[in-house]
Amino acid sequence: MGKPIDSTRGSEVSDAIRQIRKRNGKLTTFDPEKIRNAVYRAHASIDKPDHELAGSVCDRVIERIKRDLDARHEHPTVEAIQDVVETTLIDMKLGAIAKAYIVYRMERRKIR
Repeated sequence: MGKPIDSTRGSEVSDAIRQIRKRNGKLTTFDPEKIRNAVYRAHASIDKPDHELAGSVCDRVIERIKRDLDARHEHPTVEAIQDVVETTLIDMKLGAIAKAYIVYRMERRKIR
C-alpha cells in the first residue's frame, strides 16, 4: 500500500490555520490530513497513488492558504480550500490528478 502519510509535514504552516468555515457556516478544526487524503484518492482513481506526492501537494496548498489568510485575516472555507487544491494540482503540472479531483467534487456537489 506504500508508505504511511507523514502527518507532521507542513506542521508549522498548518499550525497557523486553526479553523476553517464549513459549508453550513460553522467553524471546525483544520485538518490537513483531509487534503492529503483527497489528493491521494484522486491520484488512486487514475493511477498508482503516491503518499509523498500527496504530501507535497498538501504542503503547497497549506502555504497558499496561509498566504491568503495573512492577506485577508479570515477563516478559509471548505470551497476555497478545494479551489486552492485544484489550482495547485494544475500549477504542479498534475493535470490528470486535477481532473479526477474536479470530477469527484462535481459528483459530491450533485449528491449534496
